[in-house]
Amino acid sequence: MPAYAKFLKEILSNKQKVEETSVVKLTEYCSAILQNKFPRKCGDPGNFAIACSLGSTNFDKSLCDSGASIILMPLSIFRKLEREIGSIKSVPVSLQLMDQTMIILEEIVEDVLVRVDKFAFSVDFMW
Repeated sequence: MPAYAKFLKEILSNKQKVEETSVVKLTEYCSAILQNKFPRKCGDPGNFAIACSLGSTNFDKSLCDSGASIILMPLSIFRKLEREIGSIKSVPVSLQLMDQTMIILEEIVEDVLVRVDKFAFSVDFMW
C-alpha cells in the first residue's frame, strides 16, 4: 500500500488527527482571488502615434508603436533629420511584422536621444 494511501486511511478513520486550524488575515489581493473580483481586462489599444522631439525638430505624430518593442518612423521624417542624428552604420536586417510581411532594413543609427514630454530616451533607429 502506498504511503499516501495509508496516511489518508488513518486520517479518514480518525486514527490520526489533522492539525488545528488558525485564522489568517487575507490581503485585499488574496480576497479578490477568492471572490473572483478581478478587474476586467482591457483590449489591445492597437497602434498609436506619439509626439516627440529629435534634435531641434518637434513632431506631433511621427513615432508609431508597433506593439513589439519596435518603434517605426517614416523614412521621409528620417531624411529630414539625417544630418542631425549622427553616424549611420550599414547593417542588413530582416524584420517580420505581425501580419507576416517582411521588411528589409539596411542601416542603423544608434543612441539617438528622443524627448517625449519631459523624458529623454536613448533609441536606435533602423530603416
